[in-house]
Amino acid sequence: MKLSVAILSLIVMSVLLPSISLALPTQPPSPSLTSQIPPGYYPTYLSFSITYNSSHQLNIYYVNYTIRPGQGGELAVNVSTNATTTVNGTTRYVFSFLRNGTFTVNTLEDVMNLSSLPYIYPGFLFNSTYGVSTPISAVGLIFKGELNTTFTGQKEYLYSVYLPNQLSGLSILLSDGVLYQLNSTYNGGELHLQLLEERLGSFPLELGQVPNQLPSGLQVPYIYSTYNFSPPAQALIPSGYVEFMPSTIFGNGLFSMEQAYVQYVELEPLTKAYVGPLRVPVSFLLEVGNLSQLQFPYIPNFTRPTNLFYGGLLFKLNGSSNELYSYVNKTGLSLTELQVEGNGTVYQFSTALRSSNGTYVTQYQATLIGNRFVTGTVPQVVHGGQSQLPYHVISPITSLLITIIVTAAISAIIILLHRPK
Repeated sequence: MKLSVAILSLIVMSVLLPSISLALPTQPPSPSLTSQIPPGYYPTYLSFSITYNSSHQLNIYYVNYTIRPGQGGELAVNVSTNATTTVNGTTRYVFSFLRNGTFTVNTLEDVMNLSSLPYIYPGFLFNSTYGVSTPISAVGLIFKGELNTTFTGQKEYLYSVYLPNQLSGLSILLSDGVLYQLNSTYNGGELHLQLLEERLGSFPLELGQVPNQLPSGLQVPYIYSTYNFSPPAQALIPSGYVEFMPSTIFGNGLFSMEQAYVQYVELEPLTKAYVGPLRVPVSFLLEVGNLSQLQFPYIPNFTRPTNLFYGGLLFKLNGSSNELYSYVNKTGLSLTELQVEGNGTVYQFSTALRSSNGTYVTQYQATLIGNRFVTGTVPQVVHGGQSQLPYHVISPITSLLITIIVTAAISAIIILLHRPK
């Protein structure tokens, strides 16, 4: 009898619950550059005012950046600020992200760093919600629109900016990549950063994209199906797809690679990828670095080496089977495995954690599907309210009242039926 009831319940649920068909995503629309990469020049001098209102006390400081040219996109930047205070005869900096000194800045990798240079390469400005991640920095950008500024007399770009260990807030970026204005908070106080002066130099960007220099394996996109570990199921559950877009190589030898995500578990056609430690949801992630620092879907000149640098980690050959070469990296309790085809294509990437009994449990896995998106549609987002369901959600209070009334009615019927005659 119990088995029949269980089967009947399953049949009823299958009829009542709407079915969801999951299709592979189509090619997502490529974001457009808000700033065309100009044959422009680096600034040689930037001067900012810092207005800081904390504990009902208003202080105004300055910070200046004097910039000298280097090679391959590197600059020598001298930072000078008066944002200091004296405590018991000891001079301290007011803001943890500002120090006096001279710093070497790679403008492709050191993105929007207030400590050394509040600048982003203009080729990284898009009209989208996205992140830029490099081996030494990360920034989340949410495009808000364009607006006219009196500083340049032309349209500039409004973003919400998220910077790790520094400041986050609403900002204005100039078309040449220089920060113009930032409104944020710091240690409970209000902070306003304002560009006062910019001097342009005569030394060019020298970071133009190098045409026809990408290895053939990096001239096509790669799409992977992704899986995450589910504690209730104690197994890997499909979570979506990730696509690695064709990369760009710059004049200094660095690469950029775009990752676009679709997570169908939450029925969201955009990504839930996060930018480094920021944990900011973005539509796509632009990674910048050299071949050994990035997790490329293709490894050029792959010769089945014993040791392999990939994604900034050292992997060791663990064996091979059917032209698939397994490489592992063990760091603490984590194990990362890489399966590479003989031609250098990364077939599978997975991470695992060691359990209390000494075995490794896979937490994440990405498996190659192919080199292009399959035509289809992405399921639409279904939020709370569930208007498409054939029933209405009952509030907790209503359900409690119904439970009490039904229970009382059943109790009354039982009492009536069992009255002594």
